[in-house]
Formats: sequence, structure tokens, C-alpha cells
Amino acid sequence: MPHSDNSDGDDDTYDNPWDVMSDSWRNAVQDAVYGTRPKHINILQRDRLGWVDAARKRTLAPPVDEEYTVVLDYASNNAALSTNTQMLVLQTPSSPDPYAGTFYTVEARQRADTYEGALAGTAVIIHLVGTAYRFAAESQDVDMPPATVSNNEGSMFKVGEGWTSPDQLFHVFVESQTASGFVVKVRRPAVVTGGQQQPRRR
Repeated sequence: MPHSDNSDGDDDTYDNPWDVMSDSWRNAVQDAVYGTRPKHINILQRDRLGWVDAARKRTLAPPVDEEYTVVLDYASNNAALSTNTQMLVLQTPSSPDPYAGTFYTVEARQRADTYEGALAGTAVIIHLVGTAYRFAAESQDVDMPPATVSNNEGSMFKVGEGWTSPDQLFHVFVESQTASGFVVKVRRPAVVTGGQQQPRRR
């Protein structure tokens, strides 16, 4: 599996603590016997390994002519216990192949258990795939400039917060939190008027 990355634009691929394949030591649980416990891999790599049931993967493609409500379970949630979406893919027009071109993955992560108990928080995490290396996922960050390490608030989307894709194709809004994840709404971004950039939160 490839390294993940963040969106700060540098050549360091060891700065995305949402994936053990990028940053195994930051925000990791420390065990007295085993040392640093590995956190999970991101939802893209879970899917590549066959760990995401097809029924729990949902793909949306533009134009987004209506608002879609998605009940998004935590990526670590056992498929046998739920039928909610676990992996949300936002597909761009240039990449009909789900493993080629550019697309976004949306997943829910929970700061809990013996492996993920030291994550930066419980939140929706969004990755951009396809800009640098075919299977490398870059965590998205609304802070300007993006943080050097993506364990910041700008990389975590919580209730009441939203994100607009850089290509202005999608807006993701986190509406509420559930016992097993979050409810997110996906719609077309609001029209930008007067040369003002659409806020990426709320």
C-alpha cells in the first residue's frame, strides 16, 4: 500500500496521522507491552483490501441536482452490525473508473478503542485521491495555509461544519452525530458571487 499524505503541498508523506501508512507515531495509542499500537488505514485502502462491503459503499457524481443525506458509519464499524454507508466516494467527471483519475473519499473516524484511542478527534475525514500517485490519499484541510501535520481542527469536520471541494463540485455538511457515526448531507456548492470564495465551513 502507498503512503498517504496531507494537503500542505510539501514532499513529506509522513504527515497524515489518519493513516498508519503515512504517520504511525503521532496520535497513536502507547501500550506498556507492545509500544506504539498501529492506528487504522484510511477507507480507500480498506476498500482496496476488500474490507468494505459493496452494499456499504456509495458513490455520488456531479451534477448534484439534489441534496443527498448519507448516514455514515465509523470506518471501524463491523459490517455485520450495520447496513449504513461506510465509504462515500465523490466521483469527478474526469474519472469514471473508481480507481483512476481524481475523486474524494469521505469517512467517519472515532477516537476510541485500543488502536484509535489517541486520534486527534472524532470527525468526518475527507481525502483527495489521484493527484500525485494513483492510490495515494491526501487528507483535506480548510486551514489556510494547510497545517504541516493533519491532526488539526481544519482536517476534522464535525457537527455544524462543512467542506467545499476545490473543484467546486461538491459541498459536504456534517448535520449530526449518531451512536455509530455521522449524518452528512452532500449538495452542490452555493453560487459564488462578487468574486468571494464560498466559505468551506458551515
